Amino acid sequence: MKNYDLLSVLLICPGKPDSQDSEGILRLLGVLLSSEIKSNDKKKLLEQEFQIEMNWSVQDAMDALKINEQDRPEYIELLKNEEQNN
Repeated sequence: MKNYDLLSVLLICPGKPDSQDSEGILRLLGVLLSSEIKSNDKKKLLEQEFQIEMNWSVQDAMDALKINEQDRPEYIELLKNEEQNN
């Protein structure tokens, strides 16, 4: 008998993040994945509605994601551009 790796697909349709039907994990996913909510507004919602602290430094985040030292300047530049666009 052979063992095969099986790919499982899960499709989640959280709906609109500002919908009254949205609550719990679906609301959280809606906020996180929304392209309509600006990053600063997402941070506020995560802190206020879900009690998720958003006080990580860029250094802390890169350490947690295990981003190599030589790649970090590129990520910092991307973050600066994101901040300017919001």
